[in-house]
Amino acid sequence: MYSLLKSIGITGSGQEVVMALIVLLASWVTGKVLSWILGKAGHYFAQRAKSEMGDQVVSILRLPLFFLCLLVGGYLAAEELDLAPLLFQTIQGIIYTLGVFLGALIFKRIFDALMGRHAGQVAKRTGSRLYGEFSPLVDKVVTFFIFAMALIIVLSHFGYSVTSLVAALGVGSLAIALASKDTLGNMISGFIIMVDRPFLPGDRIELASKEEGDVLEIGMRSTKLRTLEGTVMVIPNSQLVDSRVVNQSYPYERMACTIKVQVPSGKDLSLARSILEEIPRGIPEVIEGPSPRAYIQELNPQVCEFLLSFWITSSRKKREVIDRIYSRIWERFQQESLWDGK
Repeated sequence: MYSLLKSIGITGSGQEVVMALIVLLASWVTGKVLSWILGKAGHYFAQRAKSEMGDQVVSILRLPLFFLCLLVGGYLAAEELDLAPLLFQTIQGIIYTLGVFLGALIFKRIFDALMGRHAGQVAKRTGSRLYGEFSPLVDKVVTFFIFAMALIIVLSHFGYSVTSLVAALGVGSLAIALASKDTLGNMISGFIIMVDRPFLPGDRIELASKEEGDVLEIGMRSTKLRTLEGTVMVIPNSQLVDSRVVNQSYPYERMACTIKVQVPSGKDLSLARSILEEIPRGIPEVIEGPSPRAYIQELNPQVCEFLLSFWITSSRKKREVIDRIYSRIWERFQQESLWDGK
């Protein structure tokens, strides 16, 4: 190439400048070609996979790939020029710094695309907005980590000691963690709930304190529960993770119920058992199979205690169904003189 330039009358420093311009032009053309190839390949695989992920990756990588080619071309062009060592090192350092932060930006944009796609899938599958609430926090943490690592790499390249910077970041993180221990604990518990999914919005759950309610929303710090009284209970996520929670809506809505009924020992126990097993069958919300069954749970000279077991179609009907059964038992036992009315 130099002989060709010399043959057309370009010599000395002019050759270096022309070669540098040729390298820059070649890098520009290479960037355009690679971007075009990437676009075609990404669109092809996106159509084959029937997914928009390929097009998203292409939109993320095309422009950074073009600038990366320009940075490489700029570095090679600088080598073609007979620059002073200090000037060449300065240009080299600028190009290296831009390249590192460009790589960090690529990683950040890829992470955003993957997280956004996963968050959409989780929200569609579970109906929970928890992932959406976590996204801003996770985005800030990941952004800080990626660009902090890029800064450390650049400082290390220029010979600066990063030990003190890393130590300061560690101490600062520890101080923040200790100051917000409870908040972080609830956030981590919320993430565990999101991953483990012991319950979803709309499920009816029973807490260890025997309180029941429907899950309204699973948040980043707490979960909102609508109680049977119509009030909203806000429960820290750490309490839900560390205590027993009964999901009455999983794996299906139907629910087994048991109630206790006492009959004086001197009464007809066979008749009492027959009435107890007959009454639930007349209530629409009670499932026919398995059939209601009455068992003697305790027997003494004063009373016989029956345990009536039956299944209902939904846990949300529990109070209503039990009330109707108790009311009918009272009426029938009074009619059959199984109770003394006292």
